[in-house]
Order: sequence, then C-alpha cells, then structure tokens
Amino acid sequence: MINPESEKYDRSEDNFRFQLRELQLREQDLEGKRILDIGAGWGDFAKKVKEKKIPGEIINLEPIIRPQKEVPRGFVAGIAQELPFPADTFDLVISTGSIPRLFFNFKDEAVRKENTIWALEEALRVVKPGSKIRMGRTDWRIGEEQIEPLRIGYLRDELPQIVQEFCAQNKCEVISVTPTLIIEKKLE
Repeated sequence: MINPESEKYDRSEDNFRFQLRELQLREQDLEGKRILDIGAGWGDFAKKVKEKKIPGEIINLEPIIRPQKEVPRGFVAGIAQELPFPADTFDLVISTGSIPRLFFNFKDEAVRKENTIWALEEALRVVKPGSKIRMGRTDWRIGEEQIEPLRIGYLRDELPQIVQEFCAQNKCEVISVTPTLIIEKKLE
C-alpha cells in the first residue's frame, strides 16, 4: 500500500474511485458515452477517464472558467439552471455533490426548491431519452459529520421529496434517491 503522504501517492485515483462509488457507476458504465459533468471543478474526473483511456467524451460545466489564455478543451462555462446545450445531447449527466451543494445554502425553502427544480428540468432536457441523471449527494472533501444541519435536512428530507414530485410531473422515473440520486428520462 502506498502512503498517502508520499510524493508517489496519486490522490486523483482516490477521488476518481470516490466519485464512481458516489454516483454508483463502474468504469465500463462510462465507455462510449457523451457525459455532462455539472460542477466539474478542475475537470479531474474527465482527466482520470482520459488517463485510463476509457472511450467517450466528458464535457465539464463550471460557472466560472478559471482565468487563462483559452478555455481548455472539454470545458464549458455555464450554470446548472441554464445549460448551454441542445435537448437530448448527453448519454449521462453527472454531478458529484455540486447540485445539492449549490442550493442548500439558500435559507428560503421556496428558493431552494425553485432552483433545484430548475436544475433538474435542465438536466432532464439535455439527457437523451432512456438515459440517466446521477447526482452524488456529498463532496469528497468533507464527511457527512461535518455538514451543517441545514444541508443534512436538505439532502435527507427536502431533496428526495422535490425529486419525487418533479418526476411525478415530468417524463422521468426516480430510480434512487439515497445515497445517490438517480433519475431516468423516459422514452418518448
């Protein structure tokens, strides 16, 4: 076993494995897919997929692209509530912690719900029929014991209820709400 403190330790592998577990995915589930990663950060998930030579394409969505000479290939500036893509573009939409993390900070429950629904509508719009949206509920950098009560209440109570109500009124089916939120867009 490699010591996590050593220079040879690859923290990105641990992060990648965590994201796969959090999204209830296996490497082979990514093969040949066009994937949207909402809240991709530095694009580490996509980098690891490329490094492992897993065929497919990952588009990294971030609200602010960090300043540099040009936007790196595979990155798109945008927000979850207004995805800059045509309908039925992706085979899979993922978000590891970003969607829940974005909205639990709103103190007003109605605002949290409105923004969550808005992001779900957009994710549902851009995913192909028969394909899935997978949202991990936590952030690999923090443990659940460190999450403040408002976030825990949102994740355990509000979010599952919002998702159930949303899919009851839209063309989707809830596959799972805990620990991973999995929604499948129904075939037309």
